[in-house]
Amino acid sequence: MRAARSRHPGGWRAQPVVDTNAPWALATGLLMAAAMGVQNAAGRLAFAALAPTTVMTGNVTQLVIDLVDPGARRCGPGRPRAHPKFLWPVVAFAIGAIGGAFAYLVASFWALALPLALLIAMAAWPVDR
Repeated sequence: MRAARSRHPGGWRAQPVVDTNAPWALATGLLMAAAMGVQNAAGRLAFAALAPTTVMTGNVTQLVIDLVDPGARRCGPGRPRAHPKFLWPVVAFAIGAIGGAFAYLVASFWALALPLALLIAMAAWPVDR
């Protein structure tokens, strides 16, 4: 079975990656590493009071344990109850993933333009301290 071809040249230029040393492949890797760094820094600096958004598997796991395990509702000294702050990051993650999938179906890699524009705007926005 052949993979479906995008309407736009892959990843705009690098798909499929056949040479990991190609300039587009290297640029993509560097930009993705920078994006992960921004996400980790934002989680530690700007959103420190919220549940971490870089470990969604842990957030989902804790949320499911709290919903499924009837003993999770009884908090004892040895069993702390998970904070309800795990719900909203999981909901936002699910909405973003579903929205991203539909955007990719409609616009291929051009679907990344809006999140990229928002990230640039947030980076340029002045922060009051």
